Amino acid sequence: MRKLIPHGVVHGICIILFLALLIFITIDQGAHITKMAQNPVEFKAFLQNYGIFSILVFIAFQTLQVLVAAIPGELLQLAGGFAYGTWEGAFYSLIGISIGSTVAFFIARVLGYPFLKMFVPRQTFARYKFLFSRRRGIIIIFILFLIPGFPKDILSYLAGITPLRAPHFIISSTAARFPGILVSSYIGANLQQRNITEVVIAASIAVVVFVLALIYRRQLIGWAGQFSRSRKSHSNKTEIN
Repeated sequence: MRKLIPHGVVHGICIILFLALLIFITIDQGAHITKMAQNPVEFKAFLQNYGIFSILVFIAFQTLQVLVAAIPGELLQLAGGFAYGTWEGAFYSLIGISIGSTVAFFIARVLGYPFLKMFVPRQTFARYKFLFSRRRGIIIIFILFLIPGFPKDILSYLAGITPLRAPHFIISSTAARFPGILVSSYIGANLQQRNITEVVIAASIAVVVFVLALIYRRQLIGWAGQFSRSRKSHSNKTEIN
């Protein structure tokens, strides 16, 4: 009778293959995509080469940048606004980022903690440990994804090993990401139209919000953790009553 390959071996092979794929994409395409996104004019011309399929190519880039941390998402969002305008650029970015976040969530759910600990620092797990005890952390995810400067792509992976349900994560993270995506797309669209005043105002507001979020990052994480514990405590009391 043929012996089956142990589940642990299959799991380990899957982890190695996926990590190898991420490393290959990072080395082969990461720098190239980043360089193009830094020049919106060049990026728009690149997309136009694909004609009616340019939107699918852009969405694929946005999906990829969630999975590969080396590709800066904000630059792609700005380039999307430059290429398609504020609302269309934001919409296409949102689709790609939502797909990428969903893929990251399910990859982590399938491969588990042994996969994540290979590239996520232990301090990050400790910082967001309150996510792991929540069965319905939709509000917590919304808060964290709404705040600028948080490692949202890493959080997409981390959410996959929590008890959070996939539909809750997708809805919450997508809704929270939209304001930031819209601002980046707005800046890109006005850059294309050479509306320098609008670009400076929007960029200044974005920088101020980002700096404030960076300064109060620990407090915001702590507040979200306290909110999570208070919700859990209230839920336990309700069950007892």
